[in-house]
Amino acid sequence: MEISRENPGTFFPWPGETAESGNGIVLRVMNGEALRKLDEETSEERNVVVDGELHRTRVVTDAERRERLRLDYCIVDWTGLTEDGSARYWS
Repeated sequence: MEISRENPGTFFPWPGETAESGNGIVLRVMNGEALRKLDEETSEERNVVVDGELHRTRVVTDAERRERLRLDYCIVDWTGLTEDGSARYWS
């Protein structure tokens, strides 16, 4: 999913750390463009009949990929923590 990354995100230090330590996580909120592209890539329009009337609606086709792309966009970077949750640089 290629999205404009104008928003670099905001740094949040881990509990007990300071911003100066550099150990923390960088997060950003999805903007409208990112949400639209996420929706386009993980859903499709389908015809649905409701009470005898034909309607067009978007249906999610790959929920797992949708969640992975959302997290990939929102979690920009982190330092000081391994993937299993253990501390990398402090005890």
